[in-house]
Amino acid sequence: MAKKKVAPKPTTNVDPLVLNEYIASRASLARLMNSVYDDNRNLNTSCHYPEEITDTMYREMYKREGIGARVVNIFPEKCWQVDPSVEENAEGDATEFETAVLDLVNEKNIWHYLARIDGLSGIANYGVLLLGIDDGKDIGQPVDGINEDGMKEGDAEHNLLYLRTFDQTQAKILEYNDDATSPRFGQPTLYEIEFFKPGQSSASVNANPKVKVLKVHWSRCIHIADNRHTSETFGTPRMESGFNRLLDLRKTLGGSAEMYWKGAFPGVFLEMNDTDELTTAEKEALKEEILNYTNDLQRTLALRNVKASSISPQVVSPKDQFETQLKALAITCGIPLRIFAGNEAGELASSQDEKNFNGTLAYRQNKYLAPMVIRPVIDRFIAFGILPEPEKYVVTWPDMNEDTPDAIAERGVKLVKMMVEYVKGGAENIMDRMDFLTKVMGYSSEEAEAIIEKVDNAIIEDTEGDDYGIAEGEDG
Repeated sequence: MAKKKVAPKPTTNVDPLVLNEYIASRASLARLMNSVYDDNRNLNTSCHYPEEITDTMYREMYKREGIGARVVNIFPEKCWQVDPSVEENAEGDATEFETAVLDLVNEKNIWHYLARIDGLSGIANYGVLLLGIDDGKDIGQPVDGINEDGMKEGDAEHNLLYLRTFDQTQAKILEYNDDATSPRFGQPTLYEIEFFKPGQSSASVNANPKVKVLKVHWSRCIHIADNRHTSETFGTPRMESGFNRLLDLRKTLGGSAEMYWKGAFPGVFLEMNDTDELTTAEKEALKEEILNYTNDLQRTLALRNVKASSISPQVVSPKDQFETQLKALAITCGIPLRIFAGNEAGELASSQDEKNFNGTLAYRQNKYLAPMVIRPVIDRFIAFGILPEPEKYVVTWPDMNEDTPDAIAERGVKLVKMMVEYVKGGAENIMDRMDFLTKVMGYSSEEAEAIIEKVDNAIIEDTEGDDYGIAEGEDG
């Protein structure tokens, strides 16, 4: 039996320097990963990031850091810059239900309160919209018109007195529905709401508002939770994924201010003669002189037997570090940087950025705000008899990519310039007017024919108005 030949292993011509560099890079990557997941080196501890973020920490970040408030409010502000429509019929005159909705929106400023609770609910895990109902019962008792499963029951007739908004720190959940067969399984049944708590209301400290804690039945509340995943009660705080970046921005901004405070003012190095010894009185006088120089506006030093030397200030611009952290935060939030930062350095967001972001807003309006915020409120109003009951209704939003007056005017200017260049350049010899108006300018065939006819008539009128012939009675 012939011995089986073994094919030689293929060889590759690899530069040893390239191979060593590759091995070194892989080793460096391995060391990096080990440092990230090494139990002996906790990045949260090293960078002073909290292991657990409480609702109070979210609230403080929202109150004290403008960028944190921007993260929470940008989506609600952008989504609610247009008002939704609640319609029963797509065509025809307004129905009784549509008229009642419009009247309630105008009288009680419904969209304003929904925009407010949309913002507040994103600070931590949820927010609560309190409905003030004129049923005469204690606020801790259920409202007639809705059963324990949240379904309309009976023919209740109530009026809406007011709306109030609370974030998670002001509305604690005391009890939950533990019936696994109920549509409201796992959802709150009783809240403890704090009214006018100092430091959490809009009143100043000097106003000294009274603290009033009330237990409130769930039927009087609309529970709002954004970014829901595995829970229908608790959403993901909008600042959670970017909380470390917000802390880094706080360090960068606070550190740069402290660095400027300490570094921009030149320090003073004092050197005494070795042979001299200051008395107690001289030491006190020297100390007072130094304090006056550093804390007051005194710019001179009166010293004896002491040599003063200036220490050069060390100030570094935080611009690069700030922009890096801000960009990382914008990426985390899924928002184009120029939109997130506003009109940054006079640069407006590109039209493509605007359109893409408007698509994100439209998705949020239709997939979250309409079914999870607006509908629960409208349905509760119907159950309580605040609104008449329709067969069905739809919630729609205006197209945010529709042209604004400025955009229409800008496009008009561009169209006029294109027409002028078409005429001046004699482009009609290459492309006739019909093709130019329909294929380049975007007009329909009917619109193009009307424009051409109007132009031709104007040319004829101008020609007839000019005297190019010989006047009657004149000799040739």
